[in-house]
Amino acid sequence: MAFSVAKVLTKVFGSRNDRLLKRYRAIVDRINEWEPKVAPLTDEQLRARTAELRAGLIAKKLRPVDVMPEAMGIIREAMDRHIGIREIFNPEQNFDPDQLDDDLLAAYDEVQQRMIATGESYLTVPIPHKLYAAVRKLYPESRPPFRARPFDVQMIGGLVLSEGRIAEMATGEGKTFVAPLACFLRVLEGMHCHVVTVNDYLVRRDASWVRPAFEALGLSVGYIQADMDPGSDSRRTQYGADTSEKLTTQDGYTAGHLQRFSASADGTLLGQYSNGQTKPLGQVVLANFTNAGGLEPIGNNSWTETSASGTPLLGVAGTGGFGVLQSSATESSNVDLTAELVNMITAQRVYQANAQTIKTQDSVLQTLVNLR
Repeated sequence: MAFSVAKVLTKVFGSRNDRLLKRYRAIVDRINEWEPKVAPLTDEQLRARTAELRAGLIAKKLRPVDVMPEAMGIIREAMDRHIGIREIFNPEQNFDPDQLDDDLLAAYDEVQQRMIATGESYLTVPIPHKLYAAVRKLYPESRPPFRARPFDVQMIGGLVLSEGRIAEMATGEGKTFVAPLACFLRVLEGMHCHVVTVNDYLVRRDASWVRPAFEALGLSVGYIQADMDPGSDSRRTQYGADTSEKLTTQDGYTAGHLQRFSASADGTLLGQYSNGQTKPLGQVVLANFTNAGGLEPIGNNSWTETSASGTPLLGVAGTGGFGVLQSSATESSNVDLTAELVNMITAQRVYQANAQTIKTQDSVLQTLVNLR
């Protein structure tokens, strides 16, 4: 019965995932309402508004939930302009300017002449605002190379990540757009945001790709490469950016258990674990005595100091005449073998003499019995 009720409730209200998606779609609808409001703004106005939002959020005068639709509308507009539309000035994309009318063509040629005269990159050269609208009219679908407007599903992915949840997306759904969207929201709150990917090539490519959109809004983007020296100025500079990308590297080991240990010549005990790690467990301390013969045995091959032996002189192997330790070798006995051998021979002789005495006594007794 409980199972049936659960199915009915799920069918009526939807699963938890369905409810979350419904909430995110409602937020995206609010973001889309901002699109016609931010599109008329110039690049300078978008940059200034971004600074206002950031200052208000850091000062706690604004709440993230209140400014989030506008902020997402701003970053969507910036990505479309500076990752997509600017590609009309990229010589590798072979854009045909003859598609533009005379007024727009003149504006296009003016930008081209400025790039030639100043050496400015097409990624940073100022573009007349009217060219943005013209390219959108020529290419109404947001498809590379001349458009880069994040789709609604990508906006949902960015919202999911910004709330600390996991967004699972299929290949080709534009995950490269999703991470920067979430980063933008966190950066506005005064945080530094790091995107982690799988190799150095993707780190450099993705950071370079989204950088124009962030820099147009007054934010910085860096990336970390494996060949950057730890602690170097270049590495610190990249980490200091508002958002940065870096390679995933192993920085830990799985749990392991102690399998075996060995001793080095200086007495350090090295433990070998099942996860491939080798770690020092401790170090053997050696003791020397002025009169080793004065030690008192306490059993189980253990000895204790006495007034006759003197106080112990402690040290480690390989220092102060203590010698070295040899691993995987049988320890030699500290017993005086010569003295023990003499004692054994003496005991044997005493035994033999006692045996002879008993034999003689037996013979005398037998003789007395016979005399009776």
